[in-house]
Parts: sequence; structure tokens; C-alpha cells
Amino acid sequence: MTDISSQALRGRQKRLQRAYIDITNRGNTKNISELIPRFLDNFEIEGKKYDYIGVETQYYPIFFDNIFRSLGFQMYAGNLPSISGTAPRYTVLPYLIAIDSIRVILFDHDPRSLFAEIADIQPVCPLPIMGLCYSTWSRVKEREVDDWEVQNQRKATALGLGFLSINSTTLKKGIELSYPSKAKETINLAFKLGLPQMLSLSVENLAVYGTFQASQHSWPFYDRHFVSMCDNSITRGHELDKGELTKIRPIEAINDPEWFLRELRELDLIKRKRNAFDISTRGNEFIKQKITSTPQEAALYNLSVNLRDEMKDGFNLILQQLKIAKPTINGEIELFVDDIDSFSKVRNIARSTVKESILSEDFVQMKLEEILGELRHRRDWGGESCDLYASDLKIRGKRYRAAFLLKGSGTKGKLTIAKCGKNGDQIQRLFKCPADIFIIQHISEIDETVIEEARQKTLAIRAKNPKAHFCIMDGLDTQRLIQIYSK
Repeated sequence: MTDISSQALRGRQKRLQRAYIDITNRGNTKNISELIPRFLDNFEIEGKKYDYIGVETQYYPIFFDNIFRSLGFQMYAGNLPSISGTAPRYTVLPYLIAIDSIRVILFDHDPRSLFAEIADIQPVCPLPIMGLCYSTWSRVKEREVDDWEVQNQRKATALGLGFLSINSTTLKKGIELSYPSKAKETINLAFKLGLPQMLSLSVENLAVYGTFQASQHSWPFYDRHFVSMCDNSITRGHELDKGELTKIRPIEAINDPEWFLRELRELDLIKRKRNAFDISTRGNEFIKQKITSTPQEAALYNLSVNLRDEMKDGFNLILQQLKIAKPTINGEIELFVDDIDSFSKVRNIARSTVKESILSEDFVQMKLEEILGELRHRRDWGGESCDLYASDLKIRGKRYRAAFLLKGSGTKGKLTIAKCGKNGDQIQRLFKCPADIFIIQHISEIDETVIEEARQKTLAIRAKNPKAHFCIMDGLDTQRLIQIYSK
């Protein structure tokens, strides 16, 4: 059937797409796998007919279905609720998403469309949405320089989206690896493509370009401000993005800020104003944050202020359909001291009955070791990953490994990120410990930036360890613990 007309081929592909949509949301993987020969048939025809340009990737959702089901996701194809309302999406599929209990992956080959869709959908979605772009054309003949793909990858990078480069050989292999019979081979393919790194809930992105500075910056905006914000971010103890999500090294953006800002200008997020940059109409409400963090975060922040809870019902119905538990807001990742069985006595003493007092870090550490039954005292030497590590922390009757960051009288006033270690990197080192529970303690107040950093780090770890939680133990909670366990 290689002599089939282009119109007839597109008709075949669209009918097959409809068949895929009809069965994918039912979760019957056997019926889905039965579509593979038809997808391969279309693939062979298209590859021979258009070998000069390649196979159009969006017509083969079975590729993403096999890979993401093998990685533990559920798949959904159909319309999604959004701020602007559920309207028809004039592409091959209404929407294609992969979803698990902690995140949603939204697919598209066009970075601009994907960015806009995340901004529209995220406020009514109870889970964080990550955008994953893919090659528009899975090339049959390799090109030395693929200008189309390079351009889309740079746009995705500027917008904080992942980008998956796929050629026809990779696409065909992913179609053939039927789930669940070939799940192990499919996972190997996913690792080869770098998907596990892309799918981490990356918090390195949040501070790459100076989140806190940019949100307060006045415009116009110059190249030197961009570099300065990067430097300020590093000084505050934030890690730079290693490029795992966006496939770009931050040093490239820092060394060539004109290029990075030009990308944002081409995306109509900023505009040239004499020799400086100013915010465009489109980017006015979120570009200050979006140069510095993921577009999803700013879109959520700006669009969800007046959001009515009932607007989320549509997305919760999808979660129920896929048998994914509806997440809770706070209990999902944050624990309070009162939630920890190993510290259960604090439930008998209210925060209002205690006052902060000066305690040395060593005293707090020894008291915690006593409470937790740790037999050996761990001495502080300044370069350790954590101040205290416990392997038998009890929460709701279950055992967890816990890593502590402890601050005593040596740290004056409110605990900020800059005060977390000599190099401001103690939080980063804490979250690299092989633990489930990450506890940050101080004898006084703990700044909200520290709490948000812990929250984002925990979200990132949850992509690999669903048990991960964080706990903030401020001066009042520290006093409750010390007093009740000293009686």
C-alpha cells in the first residue's frame, strides 16, 4: 500500500487515533497492544512516502503509551478542564497526558502551544503539570543540522519545558515494545532517552536565574541584570539547574545572556526597548518570575488567585477514572512535629505555652539522639551531608529513615537560606542524604524561603521516592520537644 495517497494515509491515521482514544482511558492494555500492528503499518507507509522529511510523531501516541505505562504512569487521551473552559483542541489528539499520584506529563510537539496550555490547565489541576515537547518529525534520514528541531528545543529551553529528541528508528522501537510484555526493554529505552531525569520534579530550575531578585526587579531589564541575578541566586545558596530537565547548561545562558533574552523576545514574552528589554503585554504578569523559574509556577501563581474550588471537579473526575487518589495539599509532602510518633509526647504541650530560648546545636542534637535511641553521638565538622541521621523514625506505626539539619545558638536570628552552612549549600546536601524524612530545625524562626526550598526539594525527590516528606521544627516546636522529654 505504498502508493496510497497522502489524503488516504491521513484518514487511516486519524481513524486509528480515534480507536486509540476510545480504549486508552479504559486502561485495557491488551486492547491497546492490539493496535500496534496498525500503527506499524502506517509507520512503514509514511516512512517510505516521506523519507525526505520523516514521520510525523504526533500520529503515534502508542510510542508514549508503551514507555510511560512501563514507567508506572496511567495514560489519558481527551479534553481537559481549563481556566478558559473545555474547548475542542484542533490537533490530532484532544490532549495526551501521562499521570501518576504526584504529577501530570502533558505532551505536544509545539513548545509555544504547550506553554500556553500548561498556563491554562494548571490552576484547575490538583497535581503539578510538567511539559514534555517532542520532535515534530521523527527523521528517517539523519541530518547534520536539523534547524527545525534545534529551534524547537531552544524555545522549550527558554520556557522551562523538557524536550525529547526522537528519530524514526527510536519511534519504531518504542511502538514495537508492547506493554506490559516488554516493559523491561521499554524502561531501558526510556533511560537511554534520558526520560527519568527529565521527569524529575526539577527544583534546580526554580532559582537558576534569581527567583527572589527577579520578582522584585523594576524594568527595563538589561543583560547585566540577568547575570547579576544569577550571581545573587548562587550567593543565597541555590543550586543552578544541571540541565536535566531542559537539556541546557545554565553556564551557556549566563555566558550568552543576549541569546537567552533573544529567545524570550522571539516567544513574545519580552520586547526590545531601546538598548534594554521590557515586558511584553503577553508576559506582563509572570515574566519577572518566569525568567527565573518554571513557567508552570508563575502561571499557577497568577491564574489561581480567584479560582473557585468547584472548577477542579473536572480534573478530579479524571483522577477517579484512572483510579489515582486525589492528593491533599499539605499532608502530601509536609509533616509537623505532632505527626511523628517518635515525638508523640509533644502533642501534650501547646505551642502557646512555650517560649524560644538559647540552646546550642550540640545540646539539641544530643537530646534528639536520646529521644530517638541513637547510641553514638555524631560530631559536627561542617562538611557533612546532615547533622543527624536516624534509621528508626516512627510515623503512623511505620519505620522511616530521617536526616536532620540542626541550628542552635551559633545561628543568630531567623534562619534564612544564606545561613544554612558556610557556603549556603547545607539544604542541598541535606536532601542528597538517603532518607525518607528531611527535618530542618532551628531554635528561632525559619524563613519562608527555607520552607519553600524544602517543599520543592521534597517534590523533586518524590519522583524517585514516594515516601519523601519534609518537616520544619522552629524555635517553639524545639522548645516543646525539649521540655516534654526532659520531664
